[in-house]
Amino acid sequence: DETDFFGLLQVGIFRDNEAKLEDITKIIECLVLEIFSVDTVRIALEMNFKGELLLDKLLSNEELYEEIFVYTKHTESARSLKPGIKYNAKNKLKYCETLRGLIKKGVIMINDEKWTVPELFTFGLNNKGTYSSQAGHDDAVMTVVNLSGLFDSGTFYEITGDLYDSLDGPYRSLIDKKISLPTGSLNPYDKFVPKT
Repeated sequence: DETDFFGLLQVGIFRDNEAKLEDITKIIECLVLEIFSVDTVRIALEMNFKGELLLDKLLSNEELYEEIFVYTKHTESARSLKPGIKYNAKNKLKYCETLRGLIKKGVIMINDEKWTVPELFTFGLNNKGTYSSQAGHDDAVMTVVNLSGLFDSGTFYEITGDLYDSLDGPYRSLIDKKISLPTGSLNPYDKFVPKT
C-alpha cells in the first residue's frame, strides 16, 4: 500500500543536558508553530523522566493540543492510550526490536554521525536482558527508539495516508502505478522490455 513509499529521515538533533525545561518548551513551540505546522507535527515524547512536566508545559499553550502527541499504552494491561511513550522492561525490548527492523528496511534513516550513529553501534542487549549502551550514552538512540511508538500506535500510517492524499502530479502517479502492479510482476520497468 501507499505507506511502503514513505519513511522517516532524521534531519537534526538537539542535545543539551543543561537546557532548562522552559527552554525546551520554547524550542518545541517554535518548531511546531513557526517552522512546521501544528497540523503536520507528531511528538513522540518519552514520559519516564520529566515527560509529564514537559507535556503539561506544552499543553498550557492554547495553540497546541493533545492530538499532536503520539499515544501509546503506558502499561501492558492498559485499555486506553495516553500521550507519550512510557517504557517498561517488556515494551522497551519490543520497541528496540521494532527499531532494528525499521532501520534495516530503510523506513527510518539516521543522518547524525556525531552522536546517533556511534551510539547505535554500542547499543544492544545487556546482561539484564534489556537494551542499553554497552559503552557510554544512549540518549540519542532512545530518541530514535521513541519512533517505534509511531508504528505501534498506528500514527505513522495515519500520517502517510494524509500525505498520500495531499500528493498530486508525478509523485502520486508513480505510487499509484506501483501499487496497481499485479502481484508477482517483475518490476515497474517491465513495460520497457519487449514481449516476445
